[in-house]
Amino acid sequence: MSCKRYTFYYLEKKLKKVRLKILFCFLLITNLTYASFESDSIQIIKLCDSSQNVFVNNPKQAFEIANKALRISEKSKWTKGLNYSYYTLGLLNSGKYKYMESITYLYKALQHDQKNIPINLKADIFRALGDAYSVLGDYPKALNNLNKALTLYNNENNKFKFLLTLNEIGISNIEKKDYKKASEIFIKGSKIAHFYNLPQNEFYFLNNLGISQVADNQPNEAIFNLKSAEQIHKRQKANPYSLIKIYSALAEAYLKINKVEEAKVYLGKASKIINHYKGKDVSDVFFSEVEYKVYEKSKDYKK
Repeated sequence: MSCKRYTFYYLEKKLKKVRLKILFCFLLITNLTYASFESDSIQIIKLCDSSQNVFVNNPKQAFEIANKALRISEKSKWTKGLNYSYYTLGLLNSGKYKYMESITYLYKALQHDQKNIPINLKADIFRALGDAYSVLGDYPKALNNLNKALTLYNNENNKFKFLLTLNEIGISNIEKKDYKKASEIFIKGSKIAHFYNLPQNEFYFLNNLGISQVADNQPNEAIFNLKSAEQIHKRQKANPYSLIKIYSALAEAYLKINKVEEAKVYLGKASKIINHYKGKDVSDVFFSEVEYKVYEKSKDYKK
């Protein structure tokens, strides 16, 4: 072997070793980066879930956890992490009745890599936007976002969230006083829930259908659907607190057909549950409004 050829052979061997070292270092760095990214992504999702879980008992801690998830997402530049973090902060602000702040965060959740947002998360964001706009009384925007969510849940065959969103669309129509449209939606929802043997969902659809029919001056139809909801509730042995709206709506329905004594019976049932739980929510307010109407009409109401 000539000196020139030997030198070339030796250099080629050395270069191979150098290339192998470079390749090894590249793979090592890549694996470490991937491992770090994977660790961050799991941590972000866990933090977002944790913040939602602790919100009821400790709102301050919930916000701290969600903001930590956001900081990690920004540092790792993981766009899905940003989607999850902003969505979570949107939900938390809704929980604090800060709906404008909630809407700001929810739109931020949609702005990052919108094409690659997981479909169910995208639907959740639209649904949360719909709920926020509904509370603020902007029903066109509320229904637009809720219907977007409904379409996505349907495409993903997510029956549970599809039905929840359908129910929320019906409630938004009640709030905008389109009772006929609301009733159509609740009838559709109750049929789907019954077909798939989802009694809890069927209960809520029939309950809200009855409330919508009372408002639409269809007391007899309302009584039938409210009593059907009551029977489902009894079979499920669910929390009695959710019966307050049913009994209050039944009282108003009986009042509309001038059966004051029957109305009083159902008011008494609702009152008993309220006193037992000593709660104060929308159901209690609804009860108070009906109570006023009943006792005013029966001349038992005292100024």
